[in-house]
Amino acid sequence: MTQDQNHIDTFWKEALELYFRKFMHFFFPESHDEIDWEKGYEFLDKEFQQIVVDAEVGKRYVDKLVKVFKKNGDEIWVLIHIEVQTQIDYLLDERIYIYNSLIYLRYKKQVMSIAVLGDDNPRWRPEKFEYTIWGSRVSLQFRSIKLLDFQVKEDELKRDSNPFAFFVIAHLKTLATRKDHQSRYHWKLAMMKNLFEMGMSESEIISLFRFIDFLMKLPKELEQKFRKEIHQYQEEKKMPFIAPFEELAMEEGMKQGIEQGIEQGIEQGSLLEAKESVVDFLNLKFANVPPSLIDSIRNSNDLTFLRNLRKQVFLVECLEDFSRILNDRNAL
Repeated sequence: MTQDQNHIDTFWKEALELYFRKFMHFFFPESHDEIDWEKGYEFLDKEFQQIVVDAEVGKRYVDKLVKVFKKNGDEIWVLIHIEVQTQIDYLLDERIYIYNSLIYLRYKKQVMSIAVLGDDNPRWRPEKFEYTIWGSRVSLQFRSIKLLDFQVKEDELKRDSNPFAFFVIAHLKTLATRKDHQSRYHWKLAMMKNLFEMGMSESEIISLFRFIDFLMKLPKELEQKFRKEIHQYQEEKKMPFIAPFEELAMEEGMKQGIEQGIEQGIEQGSLLEAKESVVDFLNLKFANVPPSLIDSIRNSNDLTFLRNLRKQVFLVECLEDFSRILNDRNAL
């Protein structure tokens, strides 16, 4: 994953944390109205990390797990998966099923699973995971939002003060101008001017600006022209100068350093979490997993092997085959 992709992922996570209620209102208004917002909501980052670690080696995903309460008092956990890259991920439905199942297995909570898709393929619309064998059927239907569908609502989005209307427009214009830097420059400038005129708070403007600035990358010459235009626009409109670009760049540098430190800490603790994820997957797929097999997994200290072992859980047909793979490795 590129550095730019890491930035985009980070901003989507921040957007969900800052505007979760507005996220639900924008994409799922009916569900939003059933939530008792007076009771608040809670991000379950620790619980989610215990569910799954590094869903696939070498890839990261934007996933958030949020606890809310319905107006009838029921506790609901909302699992949000955002696929912000343009590549299609054909394992998405399976991963959502695994996450959903493990949450219920460990915590016995009702889960609403959501997928927000940012790719540019109108035909790829995953909405369920399902398989049937010998008359037995397993199925999970999840909510799926395709950002591409909002293209026909552009005029409506421009009038919407919800931050996610802005996020969606920025995302779509980024896709549409991948090979046209001049058009991207004009769209980026128009969106920033519109942002200043929407009457948002300074913190919201900064947050949304940071999102669009990293999403809609421009060549150096056009980027300098863009920043000069924004400075001039604020002066002409006699607007208070908000968040100098230099301060934003410094803030991003500090954030990147903090994130690297966090990732190093996660890596140090990932060995234990990888062991437990293999055990969880085994318990999910097979009944009566022998304690001796669990002990062998927990005695392994090879993180790469454990991650590969986790994949084997879904490939083997019986515990004996899995034990053979584990024992062959341990015999080396």
